[in-house]
Amino acid sequence: MADRFLVTGGLGCIGAWTAHELLAAGCEVVIADLGSSDHRLRNLVGQRPAGLTRVALDITDADQVMACFAEHRPTHVVHLAALQVPFCKADPVGGARVNVVGTVALLEAMAEHLPDRVFAYASSVAAYGGEDEPTVDGVAAADPQGKPHTLYGVYKRANEESAAVYHADRGLSSIGLRPYVVYGVGRDQGVTSSPNMAMLAAARGEPFHISYGGRAVYQHGRDAARAFIAAARSDHDGATVVNLPGDEVSMQDIITAIRAVVPDAAITLDDVQLPFPPSVDASGFDRVVGAIPRYPLDEGVAETIGRFRDLTAAGAVIVPQR
Repeated sequence: MADRFLVTGGLGCIGAWTAHELLAAGCEVVIADLGSSDHRLRNLVGQRPAGLTRVALDITDADQVMACFAEHRPTHVVHLAALQVPFCKADPVGGARVNVVGTVALLEAMAEHLPDRVFAYASSVAAYGGEDEPTVDGVAAADPQGKPHTLYGVYKRANEESAAVYHADRGLSSIGLRPYVVYGVGRDQGVTSSPNMAMLAAARGEPFHISYGGRAVYQHGRDAARAFIAAARSDHDGATVVNLPGDEVSMQDIITAIRAVVPDAAITLDDVQLPFPPSVDASGFDRVVGAIPRYPLDEGVAETIGRFRDLTAAGAVIVPQR
């Protein structure tokens, strides 16, 4: 029997890339998402690929989550479903239900149905503090020490602690991964999506203003997906959270990479650092998950702009009207 992955939040950027990678490897994929638009998934895997099942799952309903596990019998789980920074700020109670209660419902279902598997879930660099986060030569430690500056970050920190308690109380192993700035086809919302939208604008020959600057760590969506898949398949024993490796660069480096593909790209920026450390210690990833080949920045940006050009030429919906 082929591996069957349950991917919550599968209509999001990393979720769509996860489906892309799993289907290419011959796995079955159950996408669990309440989202109203499947444009990211369509743009990466097509309209109705073989091996893909879609489920409208409310992860805040523990009974629904248990029933989903019982019906679809996944062999692995990648939990990505979450409301991002702006949505948690606009609706704190709804954000807590999805991001915290929903994660506990997934942990409970894992402990019941897949107690010997590793629960792979998305945390975030937002779990770190901002100016209060201690750094050494600009690099924050592997575990956050400061206080998160957003409700989203607070919720993510709570999930890390919940996973630790589930290991202590129930023996359920887990690996949380903290992405920083994810880019690639499908990244069209969230506070850090602006550089990716600049790549789309460049592909279309349009000007764009990036809403922040400074330094950050960038991960291509494909590489992030492969990391979550490897985490779910690992034989790790424990409840561990690690930072996702990537390219630590400045926003000017991003603009330079875009102009290497589109020399006349008209891009401006607000040179304001994000409220997170500019770099984080990701050395634990290889030890816990294993080394994953990844795009160098210039190749990842070129791949993204190339895909955007192809999708634009095909008349695909890349960013739906909101």
